[in-house]
Amino acid sequence: MDNGLVTFFDVTNCGFYRIRQAAANIQKQEELIKGSLANTLTLVTQWLNGREFSQTIPWDVDSNPFKSKVYCKDYYSDPITGQFLFVFCKALTNDSGALNGFIEDAKVGTSDTDVVRVNNKSKGRKLIYGQPMYYWFIPELNLIASINFKHSIASTENVTDYFKKCIDNYIQTQNRKVATRTIYNSKTNRDINIKSVSYMSDCNKFSMTYKFDAQLKELSVDDVSLEKLARNITHLVVRDKISSSKAVQDSLLFELFDKIRGKQSKLKRDKHVEIISEVNLDESELRAILGVYKEEQDDSSDWNNVGFRINNEDSTKWFNSYVDRKHLQIEPRLKKDDSYYPAKVLFEAIKIQQEGLLDFTKQSQLVAEEIKKAVGYES
Repeated sequence: MDNGLVTFFDVTNCGFYRIRQAAANIQKQEELIKGSLANTLTLVTQWLNGREFSQTIPWDVDSNPFKSKVYCKDYYSDPITGQFLFVFCKALTNDSGALNGFIEDAKVGTSDTDVVRVNNKSKGRKLIYGQPMYYWFIPELNLIASINFKHSIASTENVTDYFKKCIDNYIQTQNRKVATRTIYNSKTNRDINIKSVSYMSDCNKFSMTYKFDAQLKELSVDDVSLEKLARNITHLVVRDKISSSKAVQDSLLFELFDKIRGKQSKLKRDKHVEIISEVNLDESELRAILGVYKEEQDDSSDWNNVGFRINNEDSTKWFNSYVDRKHLQIEPRLKKDDSYYPAKVLFEAIKIQQEGLLDFTKQSQLVAEEIKKAVGYES
């Protein structure tokens, strides 16, 4: 099985915005006038349909010589869910269209024979060297997810910029206004055309700008399935302070767990300790621990903490900083001559595993109720 790490991003802006100038020391106000993630994806796929791979960069390469080249190799639109899967390619070639290969057993120092130029032609066909980038778009949840395998990379900023450049430069949108100016770039010894794009509102009373921004979504312990997490926890880890005059017992669960069991510890704390206890928890027990932890956690302490270990691993995950990582399993692995997964193949794997990948979206809605239950358990 090939294992892909799935990282989610909240779409914070996507569409045409009216930007209102604000007074000094006050942030500008942005008002969404029209547009959505689903609409953007539809417009861009219409532009990509039937286009040659080399022509999928949505900006003028000559005017942006230092900008990373991003192409679109493949996409799939699911008619049932309205979700999309894109396969982008971030080019690795330099300005001359070639790669530099460094001789692995060369000595440190400068030599004309230490580096070879890899030509980007194969049997008379010009090649574009690059690495694939897989992105899953979920309009109904306003989410983007990068899926990173060993053979691929992820660059969400490049991807959101790709869509913005498509809209601004190549997609004919009503009331689009383009202004250009030319400046001389001394580094490249050439003139560069600078383009600014704006849009007038339907009523023609104010201007708008197109924006597409995304922010990393950290999946905390509040967002995961407690039943699933409890099933995988094998150890609880408690950091606390105790009296230096009394020996630490491995079975001691300290004040946090004493409260759950209706007890009160009488220890005088003045020594940092960490206790690791093997446990077998169910969902209700984990909910109870989490509820008491949320009430008793001391944010000012740089030591006191409660964590857990999963599947007998040596590393500890702390409740206050736990970030859940999602994984996509796909079979079979890439064959020897393959360089990427086609969009539809990857989406079919996502569709099978989608419930587990997106379980945090349902769980997030129940966080408040979960915590109330947890606190109620103690009373």
